[in-house]
Order: sequence, then structure tokens, then C-alpha cells
Amino acid sequence: ELKGLCAFVNCHITGLRVPLMAVFDFRGFRLVATSELPIVTPTPENKIIMEGEGEAARRKHTLVYGSCDGAFEVYNCDSVMSKIMAQAGLILNLKEHKAGTGAKKAMIYGPCDLEGHKLHDGGYVILDTARTFPPEKPAVYPLSSSTSLPPSSPPVNLTGDSKQSTQAGHLIRLLRPELVRSNRVPLCSDAFTSFCSIADPNYHIHNKEVDRAQKRLLWEVIPNFVLSINQRIKRMQNVNILETANQINLIDSMHRDGINIRYLPFLKTTDVFGLDTRLVIIINTEIIARRAKNRLRAYMRHSLKEAA
Repeated sequence: ELKGLCAFVNCHITGLRVPLMAVFDFRGFRLVATSELPIVTPTPENKIIMEGEGEAARRKHTLVYGSCDGAFEVYNCDSVMSKIMAQAGLILNLKEHKAGTGAKKAMIYGPCDLEGHKLHDGGYVILDTARTFPPEKPAVYPLSSSTSLPPSSPPVNLTGDSKQSTQAGHLIRLLRPELVRSNRVPLCSDAFTSFCSIADPNYHIHNKEVDRAQKRLLWEVIPNFVLSINQRIKRMQNVNILETANQINLIDSMHRDGINIRYLPFLKTTDVFGLDTRLVIIINTEIIARRAKNRLRAYMRHSLKEAA
């Protein structure tokens, strides 16, 4: 949610507002808090545009873009908001597509469950930005960091589970903003979802484009990244492992190239000749630290539930 919100903020589009948001971690739980907004979502009572002044006029809903009911009704009924989202789509390299699972469908940029509201003061605000960027192609396969990466498969997770499920994968396994922006063609946020496949006759094209982007990540971006950072480390003579790790800043470097952290185990199995031992140690340290963090958080959640 926060990553999508920051992406829109960094577009610097005049007239587009976003809510304040903060993320809290407490005893293994994560809370996302957002400011209360003066918006009204559609209901059977307020879907009819009310005329006149006073309370009746103020009660009409404010949703003008996207959907608040799981894409059953998708809105795109305000020209200003449409231009704002088209501009954001151009900056973020997101593709316009038709979305909706019910009778009311619309051409939109971004995910269909994003909400764009026109406030009573004439301003425009967006929320529910968690699915701003396209999902990876759904797949399930046994996890093993000792095998080469399949042609188009999701990476291993870092939770220690023996298998990675694709349940709700379109909500959590998304391509990074940097990878999407660097792609040759714009990508559809609703690829591989029923939100798009029911409404858009070109959904198979949207899916193929996202699939190609993921294959580019696996077979071009990741190998080039490993080769580049490996050569950089080899040039560091007489530098201890801690200084090397600080200088290369592995996680930030991965993000800059559009590589998700869940691909960490495959960095060391990429077919690069002469992989530096220090790079392998740095990668293994990151993997161990993240698995330990996730298991510690799971233990804290379990302990808190037992105490309750």
C-alpha cells in the first residue's frame, strides 16, 4: 500500500492528493494506519446523483475512478481525474485497460480496486494503491535455492516454508516499480486477474506482456546485476567483508535494478563464472537475517495469541 502511494507521490502531478500513511510494527504484527478522508463510497441509497443544496447534495458519493466493491462496478466518470490517472500511467508505465466483473465496466489506468475520489472542495484524492504495479505470473513449484531458475516462475520466499502458494498471489507478489518503468511497453496492473479477463477482450495480450517483463527480469536483469556487482567486488582489494557489504549496499542495489528481495537465493545460483566468495557470504547473510526476522515475528504473534 505504502509503496504504491509513494509511487503516485513521486509522479508530482498537480491536483492529485494522497492520504497520510504510517506503518507500525508491534510484537510481530504490522499495522498500516491512514488518515481519515472526507469521502463517501457508493451505496444503493446514494448512487443516484442528488440535486439541490444542503445535506441531500452533500450525501452523494465521491467515487469517480476505480472501484470500491471488488470491481463489480468500475467508475471513470470525471474528465479531470481521468487526465490525472492517464498522466500517472504514462510516468509509471502502466497500461490502460478495461476492467470490471459486473455490468459497470470502464477503461482505467492502474488497478481497478484503486479508488479516486472527487472531494467536496473540488480536490482529487486516491487510495487503496496496494496493487498499483502488475503481479507476477501465477505458478507453484517446489522451492529449492540449489536449482536454476525456471523460465517463468516465482522466486522462493524467505519464510522457511517448503512450498510457496499462489493463493492471492496477485495481491502480494508484484513487480517492482523500477522494473515496470524500464519495460519497453506499458504493463497492465490487473494482468492475470479476473478483474481484467472478464471485461477486456485483450486480456491475453496484457498477460503476455507482463510475462515477458518477468522473463526479462529472470534472464536479463538478474544475471546482468550479478555480473556487475561481482565485478565491482572483485575490484575491491584488501577490503574486509563488512566494508564490502556497506559499499555495495546489496538491497538498495537490487531495488534500483527492479529486483525483488524474494529473489535473493537465486543471485548466488546465477550462471556467472567466478562468483566472488564475499558476494556469496553477503547474500547468505541477508537470507539468514530475513528468515530469522520472519520466524521471530511469527513466534511473537503466536506468543501474544496464547497469552490472550
